Amino acid sequence: MQWSTRYGFILSTIGISVGLGNIWRFPYVTGTNGGGAFVITYLIVLALFALPILIAELIIGRQGRSNLIDGMGTVMSGSGRNPRWRHLGWAFVILPALALSYYGVISGWVIDYAFMSARGIFHGASPDVVLSEINKLQASPIRIMIYFTLFMTMLAVIMCRDLNKGLERFNRIAMPLLALLLIGLVLFACLTGDFVKAAQFMFVPDFSKINSDVILQATGQAFFSLGVGAGGIMAYGAYASRDLNIPRSSVIIAMSDTCVALLAGFLIFPLVFAAGASPASGPELIFITLPSALANLPGGSLLLTAFFGLVFTAAITTSLAMLECPTRVIQDKLKTSRARAAILSTITIWAFGILSVLSFNHLKDTYLLGGIDKFETSTIFDLIDYFVANIFMPINGLIVVLVAGWLMRSKIVREEYGLDNKLFRIWAILIRFIAPIGLIALLLHLAF
Repeated sequence: MQWSTRYGFILSTIGISVGLGNIWRFPYVTGTNGGGAFVITYLIVLALFALPILIAELIIGRQGRSNLIDGMGTVMSGSGRNPRWRHLGWAFVILPALALSYYGVISGWVIDYAFMSARGIFHGASPDVVLSEINKLQASPIRIMIYFTLFMTMLAVIMCRDLNKGLERFNRIAMPLLALLLIGLVLFACLTGDFVKAAQFMFVPDFSKINSDVILQATGQAFFSLGVGAGGIMAYGAYASRDLNIPRSSVIIAMSDTCVALLAGFLIFPLVFAAGASPASGPELIFITLPSALANLPGGSLLLTAFFGLVFTAAITTSLAMLECPTRVIQDKLKTSRARAAILSTITIWAFGILSVLSFNHLKDTYLLGGIDKFETSTIFDLIDYFVANIFMPINGLIVVLVAGWLMRSKIVREEYGLDNKLFRIWAILIRFIAPIGLIALLLHLAF
């Protein structure tokens, strides 16, 4: 199996990156970390750390040309390494499955919010009213389960079809639609909101705000946003054609991802500033602050519905990549059809996701690691989120660096990279020495 066209591969891989990390997380992290100072730091970190790892993942994936476990074994054997190194591939199967179990719950909220917006529930609502709506949602396990189940079912329906008629066809439709929605919403926000203040906030840096914490936050956001270390990029790389220029494609993917993140800022911040709200509202920026900001605008309900439709589209393209990782493994290992493997993967992830659903209501006072100060008030949902984003993703990034930078034969890596020797040497230095420093620093900072 392979992508039918380079265009289909590029759109699908951009779909991995363009998710909640761009439209939800990037604006609120920017807002809480100094605006322009954070944006400049983020762009530098993206080029020095995240992009080289993205290239490395695609190299490993294409060289393996199989599921993430057998593919890792092929890569290691081809470089004269012990085939048992293939077990490293499990890290890129377990992580996306675990991540999807709670990512799907949040994506279900997005569907619920889109329906509430379409019904005009947020029209004229104060921040307290908006807050009460999300509290009602979280207090109802049945309501969360309905939308979580709906979201996972949508993923399964797409995944049951073969690569070209399922994943690729969906992304070829969804990604241009997402771009049109985003551009339209940004134009509306800039015309009706405070565009000048938003531009100043995002692009006029106060360098005094750059400190070690901002640098590490930018590093984490770059990895989270591009989706490196989560397995999806490596899985999609296994379907890439031999004539695909990996570095060039990676730059296109990274630039597209960055453009979406910046456009998301220009969508949210003009409206937030025009409403007199704080850009440093944190994670509730799109679930509380933005609905409140749009509550009294003409056409606010329609705009908010379109916005959550945009977020949903981004969430589903990212989630498909997460589901692809265990689906391909089950398909190959059990020698079954793709449809059966997709259904089995979906049901397993859905069942585990029930713990995240219950974390907001029946299990909200259950703290599995309550004896540790850092986690004394962390629910099961909080723990999964923390370990996926702060521990497992950096560790997986280090595995990518180890494999591509140190374990694979240089000749094989060079052939996969391309013929530009000068750029290859620069990339090799980044992947072998610079990227590990950033990952280890990020891991230590987030873990301790």
